[in-house]
Amino acid sequence: MKFWLRILRKKYRRSSGFTLIEVMVVVIIFSIVGAGIGQTFVSGMKIWSRAQKAGESSMDVFVAIETIGRDLRQSISLRSVKFEGKQDEISFLTFWNDSVVKVTYKFNPAQKELVRRQMDLKNALSGDLQDRYTERKIAVLDDFSFSYFNFDKEKEEYVWLDEWPKEQGLFEAVKVKARFGDEQVIKTIFIPAW
Repeated sequence: MKFWLRILRKKYRRSSGFTLIEVMVVVIIFSIVGAGIGQTFVSGMKIWSRAQKAGESSMDVFVAIETIGRDLRQSISLRSVKFEGKQDEISFLTFWNDSVVKVTYKFNPAQKELVRRQMDLKNALSGDLQDRYTERKIAVLDDFSFSYFNFDKEKEEYVWLDEWPKEQGLFEAVKVKARFGDEQVIKTIFIPAW
């Protein structure tokens, strides 16, 4: 019996600690796992940052389109100031802070900006266009266009037009197309008939 106790004691003494190789293997394994977790965190932060920037620019575009829609839904028609429309520009009268103003939205493809100009009704009626408006950039876009919806009496059907002559009066709807980055937004804004 004493013999077996001595063998067990020797065996127990040898296995009671870690060898240097075992410690080094564990340190290397933890280093590899830690580096992987760190790299995943850094990559995630970069992706989050890019998504945040893209989200801000898309939010600006959606706010700009909603602003155009609000102005168009509140538009009014006067004989002396007509609705005008081109592919890159639209002008009309609307209500703004308890007054009537002439609003023009214009897309500048060189600077990739959508600009909103606003002029008092008095200046719009007088035809005095020099420096009588306030201008504000509302979005940065790669491409932007308007098209106009109305009933064609000759064809007896509804059609989309790229330009809107003043003589035709009020259009029934406006289609807004905006492209920024890889995204494209198309929205049709119907004008209420007064």
